[in-house]
Amino acid sequence: MKKGSFLSRLAAVLLLALCVTLVALFVVEPIRAEYRRYDALIADALIQRDRFTTNLRDSKRLEAELASLKQSQSSEAIYLPEANQSLAGAALIGRLARLINQQDGTLVSSQILGGQEIAKVQPVTVHAHMRVSIDALAVILHQLETGYPAIFVDDVRINARAVRRTSRLRRGPAKRSGDSDLDVTYTVTGYLRPVGSQ
Repeated sequence: MKKGSFLSRLAAVLLLALCVTLVALFVVEPIRAEYRRYDALIADALIQRDRFTTNLRDSKRLEAELASLKQSQSSEAIYLPEANQSLAGAALIGRLARLINQQDGTLVSSQILGGQEIAKVQPVTVHAHMRVSIDALAVILHQLETGYPAIFVDDVRINARAVRRTSRLRRGPAKRSGDSDLDVTYTVTGYLRPVGSQ
């Protein structure tokens, strides 16, 4: 080939293009791929950091709520505060009467029942008979079983009460179907603080 000829220039340009292509393929592209991989890892790490920060914030909030619940619901709060079975039974009957009156119901009768000591814990059981609406019954049972001191409701028997009306004047406003009176008998049991506990 003649020096400076067209073919030699073309060969030089092709050789240069080949070198640039090889450098791009074997040097630049792996570096770019590595940068893309690092970018993806950084983005993933940022997402995980945000998730862990949120979880940490939630766990601190939940720990604070748990500590508050533990403090407010100490084991002593589950026991009846009265000193003996008679006083505790009277207090239970008073609590029942207040709850029933608040719901426009009627406490028909109540009786303190004897109970056997279980593992040094003395139960106080009251048998009650009341007349209430179905909505009032739900509220009363919920308040009894979710409040403190802890009270357990057992042996619930519910009967619809037939209401006799002898004259038009006594009828009063018509009741909704959900307002019909119910006769409800049940027992509630609370526990006295074990002897020797503070």
